[in-house]
Amino acid sequence: MNLIAARFSGPLYSGETLSLDFWETDYGVAFTACAQYRNNSVLYDGRASLS
Repeated sequence: MNLIAARFSGPLYSGETLSLDFWETDYGVAFTACAQYRNNSVLYDGRASLS
């Protein structure tokens, strides 16, 4: 992995469960993360290059 980037979009509190969604793109992998039980986004527009 030579690149990883994401934008913080909300708080994640101690003890909360983090839910991640990943999908493949032309440049690598894109992802988002949310606080599972509150269903609030905590990471947005994440991307990772896997070259």
